Amino acid sequence: MNHHRKGVVAASIALLMMCGVLTACSSSGDSDSGSANAKLDLAASEAALAKYKATPTSIPVSEPLKAAPEKGKTFVWMTCQLSACMDMGQSMKEAVTSLGWKYQEISYDQADPATLVSGMRKALRYDPAYVGMSGVAPETWATIVPEYKKAGVKIVASYLGKSDLDADVVLQVAGASLNEVQGDALAQWFIADSKGKGTALIQTVSDFPSNKIMSDTFVKTVKEDCPDCKVRQVSNSLADAGAGKIVPALVSELRSKPDYGYLVATYAPFLSGLPAALKSAGIADRVKVGGGYPDPVTMQAIKDGQFAVAPASSPHIAAYLMVDAAVRDETGTPQPKGGQQLDIQMLAKDVDFKVEASHDVPVDYAEQFQKLWGVSRG
Repeated sequence: MNHHRKGVVAASIALLMMCGVLTACSSSGDSDSGSANAKLDLAASEAALAKYKATPTSIPVSEPLKAAPEKGKTFVWMTCQLSACMDMGQSMKEAVTSLGWKYQEISYDQADPATLVSGMRKALRYDPAYVGMSGVAPETWATIVPEYKKAGVKIVASYLGKSDLDADVVLQVAGASLNEVQGDALAQWFIADSKGKGTALIQTVSDFPSNKIMSDTFVKTVKEDCPDCKVRQVSNSLADAGAGKIVPALVSELRSKPDYGYLVATYAPFLSGLPAALKSAGIADRVKVGGGYPDPVTMQAIKDGQFAVAPASSPHIAAYLMVDAAVRDETGTPQPKGGQQLDIQMLAKDVDFKVEASHDVPVDYAEQFQKLWGVSRG
């Protein structure tokens, strides 16, 4: 594997850690098809896909605050060494300061959980009202929670996947639902595009539960909505990604079974080099590719016709949603029904979008949030 590929994989692994808790899972998959009770409603899948492709014009929350937020409170962001952490921090600072609150930032090393705990203890020195973090397993910081409860400090988290959290301590943004929505969007595309007759290979990364949620949702939706569709799941490990084994293994599988017309990946950045590999194998025109969590390389591949679709979301809006969750809690304003959710948009060649790390739609999201908060953008 060349140095460029190693860099891409390392960055992808690091970013994926923002979106799910690391664990170990099985690495095998079996063929599956629609259930005996499934009934194809092609029009419904086409309508769902069209809805997913539509550009969001409003932010995920709509209820104004019940009262003006008290000024002077402190929000601390636990930032890691990843660019995604730093990008979210910039948006969070903008949101926090627009409220007239104080923003503090404390760095920790994602590879060393002890630095997060020590950083969270350090955060208490600032007498914060809220402390935010992203993509960190709750068990990593469980030991510090009693100190936070005693101090009356609440934790606002994001991208944790499924988690049993104490609602009085933690508010979560972009949890398991984000992966469920992406899985459903990819399934509706597969059903609609294949006219209810497709065969797909869905690939996931066994070390990340968030990926498994997306894969399981895809399979469940197809099984329930498409009786004549066929799906086979395949799971790779983080070691496979680091060694550059994912793409060769997928191409080999796709070549061995000519009925495959679709490849769906739960984490598109791990498919670096796939378009060239498919072309070299002579199957680029047969296999359509879709994938979750698209990076700029994936987005460009969609514009170039090498990838078909990818559901994208905005880490910047996720940061604003974290601050929104905190300020709603502070003012006694109810949280949105179902919790703080993050919208996605299905990117495709017939969708107008920019190639960017954070898919920021609507573009005026900051102003929309601040209008609900009753503040002006600083």
